[in-house]
Amino acid sequence: MIAKIGVGEKSKRMMPWQRIVYDLGLLGALPFLVPVYAAKRGRSFGEGLARLMRILPQRLGKLPEHLPTGGERPLIWIHAVSVGEVMAARPLVERLKAESPETAIVLSTVTDTGQETAAKTPDLDGCFYLPLDLTSLCGRALEQLRPSVLVVMETELWPGLFWAAGEAEVPLLIANGRISDRSAGRYQSTAWFFRSVFEQAAAILAQSEKDRQRFIAAGALQERVHVTGNLKFDAVPAWRNDEARSLWRERLGLQPNEVLLTGGSTFAGEEELLADVYLNLKPQFPALRLLLAPRHVQRCERVEAMLRDRRLSVFRRTALDSGSPQAGDILLLDTTGELAEIYNAADMGFIGKSLTDAEKGGQNPLEPAALGVPVCFGPSMENFRAVADLLLENQAAVQVDTIAGLQSIIETWLGDPERRTKTGEQGQKIVQQQRGVTERIAEHILAYIR
Repeated sequence: MIAKIGVGEKSKRMMPWQRIVYDLGLLGALPFLVPVYAAKRGRSFGEGLARLMRILPQRLGKLPEHLPTGGERPLIWIHAVSVGEVMAARPLVERLKAESPETAIVLSTVTDTGQETAAKTPDLDGCFYLPLDLTSLCGRALEQLRPSVLVVMETELWPGLFWAAGEAEVPLLIANGRISDRSAGRYQSTAWFFRSVFEQAAAILAQSEKDRQRFIAAGALQERVHVTGNLKFDAVPAWRNDEARSLWRERLGLQPNEVLLTGGSTFAGEEELLADVYLNLKPQFPALRLLLAPRHVQRCERVEAMLRDRRLSVFRRTALDSGSPQAGDILLLDTTGELAEIYNAADMGFIGKSLTDAEKGGQNPLEPAALGVPVCFGPSMENFRAVADLLLENQAAVQVDTIAGLQSIIETWLGDPERRTKTGEQGQKIVQQQRGVTERIAEHILAYIR
């Protein structure tokens, strides 16, 4: 039996001046944030601004009219910022629907790619963009939805949303909560501010004991922080899909003897490193193929230009649908939401956002590891530190510090298929051992609607 914490209890120590200062500061920053926001939404500023204008009503708290609302039946609002968090939430959504079919579930995101992934998520009753983090705008969304409980995924600490939930007396849970190595010191030093934010949470369900201690150091109430494990272990497939492997290898034009190295969720600079490794190893290992999956699809044109500057031929994933020939040195994934499935076709994987100084923190290594694909990554894996450490401790992954180290492990795996297979099998074993988090988190959520 999971104890519920009343919303009234957690509002007592909230300091209104913090909320006022935060809202005024955000309002003052908006004129500067809008151009930056628009520039990141499209290939050009004009395209980004047009996309921003299309979703502006939702960002101002006016949600789509087709969304269900609470009242006659329970409603769960889940917030997941982008693709990774949405994918982690999928098994949770499925479990909640199975346990409580009459409950409506809606999901909000911040990014366009997250919204696209949410729209394809089974069992959801609707999705929308999170309003700007002003208390009044978030309160407007809460008033429209009337949720029974608000579930915020991972480290999505939006003070305005948290304060609005407290004022509306909506129970708020942080699910799959984590605080990265890089953020821990910042949260601890600003605990005077975040204490009033964390006090709005009825429960914080942390990924690990280290995360639990970091939440408490940042101002969370000790009795409300629980360790439930990492939901991402349940969000990945249990085993490699042999049918999907055959299908994707055929679609990508891969021959049975060819070995596919996949650069997953790469950031600026990493595609160049992988292309150079490919060029250096290709003469010795002619069966080597490379697939690049940039984290942001809008970068594909720049990545393709870089590859052609290196005199590499490229074909895009979207060209497969138009009937274009399947030929080229490099396969470029210019779609969203397919990387997890394409990992079935891979023989080795590099995890992006981990090897350059420009972008740090790492991406999720579990998707390829769960399929038995041996993975390597750079020194920066702060966003997935617990997962990375677990894989490394069990010889289920390899961490490299330089491009030379990256080339060395790829060369080793190409020359020693048995070692490559063993590393992949270890990763698959670890993922299997860690599954079962979904049920624990679902029980905490359902306690607030039963």
